[in-house]
Amino acid sequence: MSVEELPPPPRHVPLEGMFNFRDLGGYEAGGGRFLRWRTLFRADDLNRLTSEGVDAFAELGVRSVLDLRTATELEKQGTIPTDRITVDHHHLPLLGKTWSKAMAPDEPSPSWTAQRYLEMLAGGAEPMRMSLEILAAPSSYPVVFHCAAGKDRTGVLAAVVLGLVGVSDDDIVDDADLSILLSNWGAGVDPPPIGTVPEPATAFLLTTGVATLFRRRQNRRGTC
Repeated sequence: MSVEELPPPPRHVPLEGMFNFRDLGGYEAGGGRFLRWRTLFRADDLNRLTSEGVDAFAELGVRSVLDLRTATELEKQGTIPTDRITVDHHHLPLLGKTWSKAMAPDEPSPSWTAQRYLEMLAGGAEPMRMSLEILAAPSSYPVVFHCAAGKDRTGVLAAVVLGLVGVSDDDIVDDADLSILLSNWGAGVDPPPIGTVPEPATAFLLTTGVATLFRRRQNRRGTC
């Protein structure tokens, strides 16, 4: 079997202790290009890794970790054991503090969730800029970025990054769907089938407009 005929690796990377570690490779980007597999990952909290999980993580050869959690989460939960794995750990909190359940209505609408995501982008503009700067450097890869569940903060950065390189809105929303499915699975909840989740996956369709603006600005400057 030739290299061209080999099946793609699985998107969900099973690492013991974690439930939402995923490969962003394989998505079609602008100009008919495709994102490379085993290069850019998104994840839930790396501190959940068991000893066996750490060994499996090490085999991925990750060089850079973008930690989007709050300072409180980092202090309380810790991170991947750097005494066993050598990585560049970048703490880039997109929120000053995590959202409380009291903030959300009983049934949040996509527009409500999208507004929270846009507020996150506005309040976390500097860590978002720094994240994109790290991701623009070839020497940073392989890279994993993560928060606690790998769904909201990680999803916002994923939506912006995928949008910037020209991944379709449909694929970005499908990627968000996967986060909801895996987060529910990790919490022991029976999730609905993929493609049927209206919220917050649909909210990412609105959030990707930010990436479109970034891309247009880059095109005007001739840097894209």
